[in-house]
Amino acid sequence: FPDGHDPDSYVRKVGTAGFKTYIDQNQKDFILYKTSTLLKDAGNDPIKKASVIREIVESIAKIPDSIKASVFVKECSLLLQMDERSLLTELNKMRQAKGKKQDQPAYQPVLETPVTENIPVKTASAEDTQEKEIVRLLITYGNKMIDWDGIANTYIGPFMIAELSDVEFENLESKNVIQLYQQELENGRLPDEAFFVHHAERKVADLAVSMVSTPYNLSENWYEKHKILVSSESDNMKATILGAIFHLKKRKVDQILEGIRSELQKTTADADVDILLNQYQHMKKVEKNISDFLGSVILK
Repeated sequence: FPDGHDPDSYVRKVGTAGFKTYIDQNQKDFILYKTSTLLKDAGNDPIKKASVIREIVESIAKIPDSIKASVFVKECSLLLQMDERSLLTELNKMRQAKGKKQDQPAYQPVLETPVTENIPVKTASAEDTQEKEIVRLLITYGNKMIDWDGIANTYIGPFMIAELSDVEFENLESKNVIQLYQQELENGRLPDEAFFVHHAERKVADLAVSMVSTPYNLSENWYEKHKILVSSESDNMKATILGAIFHLKKRKVDQILEGIRSELQKTTADADVDILLNQYQHMKKVEKNISDFLGSVILK
C-alpha cells in the first residue's frame, strides 16, 4: 500500500471500489513481491544481493511444478538483472542437493567390516560420453541453420536425427532426449534449448541445464580418449556435428565386429562360420568407409 497506509486506512481513504481497483492493479505473486522487496533492501550491496539471489532460488526450488518454476526463473532473472541460465544452474544445484539429502536414511548404523579388496567405481563409458555429447550438440545447436559445402537449407537438429536413425542409443537419458526431439519434429515443431531446460520432466530439465551450463575444460588427450571434437566447435560446426555423429557410428560398428569375433570363436558349423565371415567382411567395409570419411572430411 502507499506509504503510511495499511488496508484499513487505505479503504477508508479511497472507498471499496477504489481499494479493489488498487488491489487488482498492484497484486503480485509472493515470490516476485519477495524479490522486489529484498532487492530494494539490498540496494547496491553486492553481498546482500548475492544473499537475495540464494534466498529467491531456494523459494523457487520448493515449487514442485517444473513449468511454474521455470516461469519464476525467467521473471526473477529480469528483476535481478542477471542471466537466466545462471539462475537455472543454481536452481539445479539446490535440487540435486535436496535430492541427495532425501535419499539418505535417517539413521545408518556403522558396522565394522573386514577390508577385503578395492571395489571398482563404475565410471561413464566412452559410449555414454559420446551419446551425451550428441545430446548436448542437439540441445545447443539443433535450431541453427546448416550452411556447409553440399549441405544447406536445413536445421542441424533434423539433420542429426536423420543421420542417427540407424543408431540405437544405450544411455537411457540420452535415448529419452532423442525420442522427445523426434516427437517434436513429427508434430511440426523444432525444439530449442529452452524446450529442454524448461521441460516438465525433471530429469530432462536437469540434464539440459547441466549440459548448457557446464564449462568444458578438456585435457590434451581428450580427443584421443573419447574421439569427440569440441574445441572451437562454433568455428567449425561441420567438423563438430559430423565428427560426433560418425565417431559414435564407428564405435557402434566396432561393437558389432567384436560381437561377430566372439561368435566365430564359439561356432564350429561351417555354414554358420561362412555367414559370420560374410557379416564380418561387410562390417569391416562399413568401418573403413566411416574411417575414410572421418579422415577426409572431419580431421582435415
